[in-house]
Amino acid sequence: MAENEPTLKPANQNPWYILMTLYGEQEGEIPDQNLALRNRRMWNAWACQSLTPEYLSQIAEYVGVELAELQNWDAMKEEIRQLHKSEMKTRNSNGFEYCGLPEVNDGIDFAQTHLPNTLVLEKAILAGPVWCHSAHFDRGVWMRNSLFLSSAGFLLVKFKRRAHFDSARFCDGATFLSSSFFDGAGFSRVEIFGDAEFSYAGFGGSTYFTGAMFGSGGMPVKEKVSFTDCQFDMHLSFRDATFRNSFPELTGAVLHDKTVFTANVENWPNCPQFDPEQARASCGRIRHEFGQQGLPEEEHFFYRREMGFAGQIGGWWERLPYRAFGWVSDYGFSIWRPVAWLGALWLVPSLFYMVYFNWIAAMGGGMEGVEVGRFDSASLSFASMFKFLGLQRLHFGAEYIQALPSFLELLTAVQSMFGIVLLFFLGLGLRTRFRLR
Repeated sequence: MAENEPTLKPANQNPWYILMTLYGEQEGEIPDQNLALRNRRMWNAWACQSLTPEYLSQIAEYVGVELAELQNWDAMKEEIRQLHKSEMKTRNSNGFEYCGLPEVNDGIDFAQTHLPNTLVLEKAILAGPVWCHSAHFDRGVWMRNSLFLSSAGFLLVKFKRRAHFDSARFCDGATFLSSSFFDGAGFSRVEIFGDAEFSYAGFGGSTYFTGAMFGSGGMPVKEKVSFTDCQFDMHLSFRDATFRNSFPELTGAVLHDKTVFTANVENWPNCPQFDPEQARASCGRIRHEFGQQGLPEEEHFFYRREMGFAGQIGGWWERLPYRAFGWVSDYGFSIWRPVAWLGALWLVPSLFYMVYFNWIAAMGGGMEGVEVGRFDSASLSFASMFKFLGLQRLHFGAEYIQALPSFLELLTAVQSMFGIVLLFFLGLGLRTRFRLR
């Protein structure tokens, strides 16, 4: 054992572990479902003793157990107390001093505990805070569909076999800081309300967050989803995962080259972020991963969000170019926005030209040496926009333009400049949409 590694306590000296396994421990890798069911009923009866009937009804419906199972403390408390005392004495040496049945409000403490057998807590209710600092799980952990009503701390934990947290719900955040998942983990359809902290964790096997939900619903609150400096050695999937209030922090994370995210608007927060710099960095990292995988549509999806967050950083003069890029072309993705801006660039100046031509006609005058036609206002506006094509020179000539007043000459120059820019954005949108090279 390494010098700095803590001395571990046997699982059978832990009163909460005994409560979880009153009818016996799981001996094999694959859970004995009948044994797991009997143990769970005893555990849930103890764990829910202080919860209100209304709350228990909601819990039973969510977890998928019978309400009677959660309301059974009065009927089973004597059996639980006797079994707990006898099991602790039976599983330990003769000199073991019984510590008593834990109080339900004291939380669940597995700190520095060695668990050699498979732990099964499927559809279990964990009402108090969970503290598993530096625990070692030698075999599988099955906590699918379990409900953590308080904080859950799995810091520096070693999961030596696969950890199954699929469809679990963490109501007050979850911390897996610096934990090691030697055989990967299943977090599919997990729900984590509050902070989700996985920083510095290592995942040796395939890991799935498929359909996971991070963050609380309703009003946006400041919640963190952190995978900072994580190591994923094998396949990692966030397919259909939803991040309600923040983008995942991926600074320094080593991701597998086939990492999967879902590029759908409904899977990502659409409200202003508390930390746009972090959100920009996260989008840039995810964009890079899709670029490496040769997925241009997904890559551009996160590129647009990266540019959007860049438009929230710095002073207004620093934000303006990014915001203008978004307004005009949706960051190079839209076709219709540049077309609409081109239409406005043609229409508005043509109205100025028409007003001027009608005014000089009403005054009985005209432009010296130049004949003004009926459709000149529309034609001049169009030709000025695309001056680089030579339309203005062919149809109007230098004399015509020089006869215009100075402010209209300036307007034609402005049209020429913005016409080139908008055409560029139109071409960029066509190239992005149709994947043109």
